[in-house]
Amino acid sequence: MPSQGNAPLQPLQLVGPGFYGLNKQASSSILPAQWAGEAQNVVFDDASRLAARKGWLVVTVSPLAGTPAFGQIFEYKPTAPTVNKVISAANNKLYVGTTALADITGTLTITANNWKFVNFNGNVYGLQAAHPLIVYTGTGNFTAVVPASGTVPAGNELLSAFGRLWGVDSDKQTLKYSFLLDATNWTGVGAGSINFTNVWPGGADEITAVTSFNNRLIIFGKRHILFLGDTTTGSVLGLNPSNTIVTDMIPGIGCVERDSVQTIAGDDMCFLSHAGVQSLSRAIQERSPPKHDLSRNIRDYMLSSYTGITAGTARSCYSPRNGLYLLSFPGQKVFAFDTRIKLDDESWRVTEWNNTIPTSLCALEDGITIYQGSGGQIFQYSGYQDNLLTYRMVYQSGWLDLGQDASNYLKILKRISAVIFFQSGASLLFKWAFDFSTTFNSFTRTTTFDASGGEWGLGEWGLMEWGGQTGLQTLRVPGLGTGQYIKVGVEVDVNSSVLAIQQLELYAKTGRLA
Repeated sequence: MPSQGNAPLQPLQLVGPGFYGLNKQASSSILPAQWAGEAQNVVFDDASRLAARKGWLVVTVSPLAGTPAFGQIFEYKPTAPTVNKVISAANNKLYVGTTALADITGTLTITANNWKFVNFNGNVYGLQAAHPLIVYTGTGNFTAVVPASGTVPAGNELLSAFGRLWGVDSDKQTLKYSFLLDATNWTGVGAGSINFTNVWPGGADEITAVTSFNNRLIIFGKRHILFLGDTTTGSVLGLNPSNTIVTDMIPGIGCVERDSVQTIAGDDMCFLSHAGVQSLSRAIQERSPPKHDLSRNIRDYMLSSYTGITAGTARSCYSPRNGLYLLSFPGQKVFAFDTRIKLDDESWRVTEWNNTIPTSLCALEDGITIYQGSGGQIFQYSGYQDNLLTYRMVYQSGWLDLGQDASNYLKILKRISAVIFFQSGASLLFKWAFDFSTTFNSFTRTTTFDASGGEWGLGEWGLMEWGGQTGLQTLRVPGLGTGQYIKVGVEVDVNSSVLAIQQLELYAKTGRLA
């Protein structure tokens, strides 16, 4: 058994600290070093290190009067080979543009900003409850669609798929579909409606979202998922509503937020349910409420944030180039899911952003650009400031026991060593606590960046070791305190430069049995 007086320093290496992302479900337990107990305003970089997320760079020159929040941002994609346009909704008005926001509301009377926009046949259409179906052709203003036959849908969900518009009606049970490539005809040959009141397998439900996936029409209720397919070979556009039947259904799981639905990498779809963020492909495979959801390691923590928002206001986007599925709960948090790697339990790695909480999100067709709107302006996910201000990057490990050989002994912390990647001066706050205490010890290390290529820097604790143009520096801070379990963290204000945590190492002596 080690004795307190002459026990050697026991190093614990945290290579790729936080590599698995947040784990809030087991935050009160001992966790492997790869988990993070806190991961705020961070993402996983190309080396899978926890790194500062990018910031929000303002692109709108003159903010809208009253600096309103944006309820929606959408990319309009004309069929003609021209530049796509950004459509937005704020202050009960409609706008086009980013650097300058031109009012294209026209004569419409609008009382809310919860539009669902879709591209259809070269135009952009919008629908929200208690409003008419509206259209924008790329010039002039939005106008109300005047039906040539039937009545347009009057609900809160709209889909462009299989050569038609599909819209939910105000009863939340009826799905209307238009004539082929015609948004004005809603009844007669080639147009019509489907009522799902008596279709839900587990009793009453309501339509919350509609989408297409794998050549099928997907109807999300709050507690059910219905799959509609074609009884024949279908049409050249993929599905003929005249031959459509319910081909499958999954009870017990559904979508609670319309704008949480996103297609991921073309082969999966995710959505927010009462049980967390789910994978549609896994739901299909299991044909029951999934045992392994994509958010399983933060599920309760995430859902507690969701209960704090107004229903129907959650926003999401998927950026393939950034590998991010962003799910924003306005006024609460943004949860950033890394879609590039699935963990062994089939969940995604996830971090949280809590400095700027978008009320709207849109990932453009280029796969890189992400827009959000707030304060009467549109911002782009770029740079390393939030509207010219710093934001706080926070990492904390879970509770650590320094390995099986030392787990039952008290540990006397002597030193913390960190390999950090950064390219400008920074002031890093190192924190540590013992035995599930919420009181932390701390030590601040202020650094400078030497781009000249110096190998061995100055400072009592080796301020810059293997530094230079690579941006990798080893920082060492003295430790103190004793306990059986240790939690360690690093915090820093991000200001115009990237920063990533590559490795942490704790040096401690083992004492008596705890």
